[in-house]
Amino acid sequence: MLARAVCPAALPAAFFLAPALARVAMLVEKRMSPGIEDAHGFLLDAFVAVVLALLTRPLLARTRWASVALPAWGALVYASYEFTRTMNALPPWQSIRYLGDATFLGGSAVVVSRPVLLALFLAAPLTAGFWIASWKPARLLPLVSGGAALGVAAFAWPVNPAALAWRQTNVVAGNAADIVSSTRTVDLPPLGREEQVTLDRLFTADLGGADVVPALRGKPNVLLILLEGIAGTDLPTVAERHGHPGWSSMPELDAIGRKNIYLHTFITHQRGTNRGLYSSLCGDYPKLSAETAKMTEKAGGPDLDCLPAVLRRSGYETVYLQAAPLGFMLKDSFMPRAGFSQTLGGEQLSGGYARSNWGVDDRAFFERTRQKVRELRAGTSPG
Repeated sequence: MLARAVCPAALPAAFFLAPALARVAMLVEKRMSPGIEDAHGFLLDAFVAVVLALLTRPLLARTRWASVALPAWGALVYASYEFTRTMNALPPWQSIRYLGDATFLGGSAVVVSRPVLLALFLAAPLTAGFWIASWKPARLLPLVSGGAALGVAAFAWPVNPAALAWRQTNVVAGNAADIVSSTRTVDLPPLGREEQVTLDRLFTADLGGADVVPALRGKPNVLLILLEGIAGTDLPTVAERHGHPGWSSMPELDAIGRKNIYLHTFITHQRGTNRGLYSSLCGDYPKLSAETAKMTEKAGGPDLDCLPAVLRRSGYETVYLQAAPLGFMLKDSFMPRAGFSQTLGGEQLSGGYARSNWGVDDRAFFERTRQKVRELRAGTSPG
């Protein structure tokens, strides 16, 4: 049983330590200097900690639930840390549905990249929990007052739109705000004529402008490689262009870019494999909210006029190849509708130097891809 002491701040500290450690770890790992936006983040961490302490105090102070609930809180914060370090964004609450998917569960949810940090996240809340006190009503007043002051300060603090969201908020506050905003119905005024024209242009194909490369002769083979989880700052040239120190280096890929057409700046509509793939292949805007992705919606619909379909009509043999199982995000249904004549995934790839629920390792995957490219080159149709 957890020991009892006389420190009313023990339970808020138990809820504060893990998010604070996660925030420090992210800044160190990404080589970011602390700024005013991080102070805002720490302030929200403290406010959320006080709110959670007040809500859970009746349960955790009188039972052994603290020995279960506090490490569970640490595990939740660590899961948020893993998502943020990979995606550079907070995990949206809608992602909870993926916990029912065996591929995601075995490939990501139970995988620990920083075991020492996980141990700290589990131990820190529980250590603070050993000093949980049996509060009297009078002792609640300072905490309620302090929590109210933290809340006023946190929500009065303006958000910097130029700074990363995870540096200014946390997973609980960010998702709570998203849930509240999703329940509101906002009546927007109708667009003016010029505004409507400007908006229509965004959704109209524009192939004007000067050619970047000379016109191609014949039907050359086309190889499109999409690397997931690679940030622009992984490439030294891009990092230098934007004045970012970068947190890893891929000099060989960077050298390939310098020898060819290199786009230093681009906009990602939203993080998510199914959203990025859909936009890249179909030239259509994804949904900019966390609603059901268009790829999911169109997986069971009619055939689409996407890039693979256009190439196929021009006589190309179109092949989609990935290492992960195709069933995740319904790519087994969507890719044929997008125009691929062959759709191959983890189910068709055996062996490998390392294998997980996400399929074979990158080395084995690219070796298999090279083999497939050779087969296509040997055929009578371009690929």
